[in-house]
Amino acid sequence: MLNLKRPAWLDSIGTSSGNNETGSNSPAIAKRAVFVVIFLSLLFSGLLVRLYHIQVTGHKKYLEQQKAQCYLKVAIQPKAGMIFSRNGKLLAISNLVYSVYADPQIVKDNPQTINTFCRTLGLPVQEIQTKINSLAEKEKHFIWIKRRISESEFKILKELNLAGVGFQEEYKRFYPNGSLACHILGYRGIDEQALDGVELSYDELLMGECGYRWVPRDARQKKISSLELISQTPRPGKNVYLTIDTTIQFIAEEELNRACEKWKPLSASTIVLDPRTGEVLGLANRPNFDPNYYNKYSDEARRNRIITDQYEPGSTAKPLTAAALLDNSLVGLNNKFFCENGIFKTGFRTIHDHHPYGQLTFTEIISQSSNIGMAKLGLLLGKEKMYTYIKRFGLGESTGLGLPGETSGLVTPYRQWDKFTITSVPMGHEVAVTTMQLAKAYLPFANGGYLLRPQVISKITGEEEIIKQNNTEIIRQIFSQRTAQQMKSILIDVVNNGTGSQAKIPNYQIAGKTGTTTKLNPDGTYSHQRFISLFVGFAPADNPRILVLAVVDEPKGAYYGGTVATPIVTEIITKTLKYWGIPGRIPVAQR
Repeated sequence: MLNLKRPAWLDSIGTSSGNNETGSNSPAIAKRAVFVVIFLSLLFSGLLVRLYHIQVTGHKKYLEQQKAQCYLKVAIQPKAGMIFSRNGKLLAISNLVYSVYADPQIVKDNPQTINTFCRTLGLPVQEIQTKINSLAEKEKHFIWIKRRISESEFKILKELNLAGVGFQEEYKRFYPNGSLACHILGYRGIDEQALDGVELSYDELLMGECGYRWVPRDARQKKISSLELISQTPRPGKNVYLTIDTTIQFIAEEELNRACEKWKPLSASTIVLDPRTGEVLGLANRPNFDPNYYNKYSDEARRNRIITDQYEPGSTAKPLTAAALLDNSLVGLNNKFFCENGIFKTGFRTIHDHHPYGQLTFTEIISQSSNIGMAKLGLLLGKEKMYTYIKRFGLGESTGLGLPGETSGLVTPYRQWDKFTITSVPMGHEVAVTTMQLAKAYLPFANGGYLLRPQVISKITGEEEIIKQNNTEIIRQIFSQRTAQQMKSILIDVVNNGTGSQAKIPNYQIAGKTGTTTKLNPDGTYSHQRFISLFVGFAPADNPRILVLAVVDEPKGAYYGGTVATPIVTEIITKTLKYWGIPGRIPVAQR
């Protein structure tokens, strides 16, 4: 028989529950077990929380990270909104075009492919080959060959199906009317970036919202275009309607062209406003440019001089002081002032008139444009009131038109005026204005005393709704209705009996004011050879519907505003009123 012995190790364990040494270790083992259970529970709870965060709350975040690693996010350009005139004429649109690109790694060793697309696109072969080789050495997989190709070029290359050559859909801004209203519209660059004008001011609305697509890429970061997915469709931009009328805009530009052909100036500008609303009906500068090919023109041609260039307004500023005097009941229309027979000494200064006037009524001082008479009126008004009214007319501040690049002119605070300023400002010196500011300042003379904010935007529309509709905005009432009527009678006298006689025409009564301002030399003295010619007028005088200002910089052959600028304004007013069908006055002989 086998002699089975009890193993010694069993004896060490013991068989009695009453073993004191073994029993004393049981609570420690239990504690450790509880600790392990709690630890594992917390660990798994933490893992569950983390998994919930990853799979649920942080799902979008980590999905984007995964996409960023495995996919390439490619923007889809939206179609920019269109720009229209007030009468619905298309002024700017974005057309779908194609741009050509290539993979340098594929085409670098295929000179036939390079020769083919270079020949089709009219590109220098050697220059393109050098660029491709350079990028290939850097292990790049993309190069633009030509942006925004023609439809015929696209069809040829598409049919050839060249290896390593692809096409990208893009949009190209197109201005169907060429240079018409170019300084209002502005222009866009090669990547549709807004660079000036309404295009820049309303870029956020016009451009809409970009879409995008995810394109898978392999481990070497090469695109797998066949698997791409569109994730967000782009949203087209809003449409913008301008206040300009294309017919009036054409009339204004045509008359400006004629003046430039005749007088050969450095530049010329004209602006047409509705005095009842402040809307810009036309705006033109010379020189101008074609926004379709903006990069072929100089900065001088692209600059909107109507809001950027500032100058002393000369005699066109005289009605501002006159209105202040009438509104404060300091003078009457028939009050007479002695104009010193053409030479007036005040302190160390001598003021001259173009003609040796003696006694002139208040009205005649404006209509004959007497500098001496205005100097005396300035002394009568006083510098504090004069400054107050100049500011009330909006000089020295932005007009609020909303186009980029506008300057605010210059009006020195009256406490800084020297002893000559009180007689200079009434004549239109020692202040600087833009053409837009000056036109705005004349609106109250035509509409009963109200200063309006000029507007170039009529409305903004979405696909089916009007996003914004602009309404007339009254900034302030500058003077009373009575003063407005008195000033209108004075400005009518300027045309009928004064310096604006070339604006006197058979069919329509025009009210306005001429101006001839001397330009400053670099040393601060006034030139005797360089002038700016101005005329601002509105009609019909009894119920004004149109206000026009023309500015001609350094005309050749003549320089008086009444000779150079007045015919521009007269022709624009006459042709516009006929276009609107507003009947003229019936001649006396036909009544």
